Amino acid sequence: MSDDRYEQVLDKLADDSEPLSGLPLEALSNLSREAKAELDDLWPSISVDKRRLLVAKLTDLGDDDFHLDFSAVFRRGLYDVDAEVRRLSIDGLWEHEHVTLVRPFLRLLEDESPEVQASAASALGRFVLQGELGQLTMERFQEIVSRLLALTDDVAVPTAVRRRAIESLAYSSDPELRGIIARAYEDPDDRMRQSAIFAMGRSADEYWRGQVRAELSSDEAAFRFEAARAAGELADPKAVASLARLLADEEIGVREVAIWSLGQIGGAQARRALQIFIEQDESELAEQARDALAEMALLEGDLTTPFLGDSLFEGEDDDDDA
Repeated sequence: MSDDRYEQVLDKLADDSEPLSGLPLEALSNLSREAKAELDDLWPSISVDKRRLLVAKLTDLGDDDFHLDFSAVFRRGLYDVDAEVRRLSIDGLWEHEHVTLVRPFLRLLEDESPEVQASAASALGRFVLQGELGQLTMERFQEIVSRLLALTDDVAVPTAVRRRAIESLAYSSDPELRGIIARAYEDPDDRMRQSAIFAMGRSADEYWRGQVRAELSSDEAAFRFEAARAAGELADPKAVASLARLLADEEIGVREVAIWSLGQIGGAQARRALQIFIEQDESELAEQARDALAEMALLEGDLTTPFLGDSLFEGEDDDDDA
C-alpha cells in the first residue's frame, strides 16, 4: 500500500465525523516501524466507538484475505483503555502465534473485565499446544499452564473465564487435566459442562470417548454440538452411528459438525453415511459433506477417489475397509 493511502486513513481516523466506510483500510496492513509509531501517537485521539469499529472491521478484512496483516493495530489495541477494544484486539490476533504475545495475554488474564480475561485465557490455548510440541521454553510453558490452572481452581473467578482456561488447558498433558475436566462436567452450570465436553475432545484422550458418545443423544442442541465435535477429535469409530443420525438434526450447526466429524473418523460406515446424505440433501451442506469425503480420502491415503460430479459414488463397495 502506498504511503498516501496510509496517510489518508490516518487523517480520517482522527476526524470523528468521517466514517470508516469507503476508507482503504488495507493500508493499515504490514505497517513499518515508523508507521506503527505514527499510529500509536494518533490512537488516543480516535473516538472509542471508532476504535471498536476499526478493530472489528480489520478482523473481518483479515479473515477474508490472509495476505493482510493488521497485527500492529491489534497489538496496540491490547493496551487500549476501553475493555471492548482490548477484547476485540485479542480476537483479531487469533491466527498469530508469535511468542511475544504470551506476555500481554498473561497480563490480560488479570484485566478488570471478565470478557477480556476470558478472551485472553482462550488465546493462550495455542501457546499451551506450542509448549506440548516443544516450541516454547519449558519455563514459559510452565508459567502459562500454572496461570491457567490457578484460574480453574479459584471459584471466585467468573465462569466465563474458568471455562476458557479449561478449554486451553485441554491441550496439556498435565496430570491434573482429567480431574479438572471431570469436575467441570459435574458443574451445575450448563456452560461449564459444555466446555468440559469441548475439552474432552481437544485433549485427544480416548478415556472420554464413552462420555462423549452419551452426549450425542442429549436433549440440548448445544451439548449435541460439542459432543459431535469431540467425537471427531477423538476419532471414535463407535460414534459413527450416532453421528450419522445427527445428519438429520434439527439444528444446522449440529449437522455441520457431524459432517466434519464423520470425515475425521473415516471408515466404510462413515463414508456411506456421508454418501447417503449427499444423495438426499440439496443444500450447501452437501458440498461440506463432499469436502469431508475428500479429507477422509486423504487421511486414509486414497488419492484416487473422485470428489466431484453426480457419479461420485457409483459402483462403490459398501464393505470397503477403512
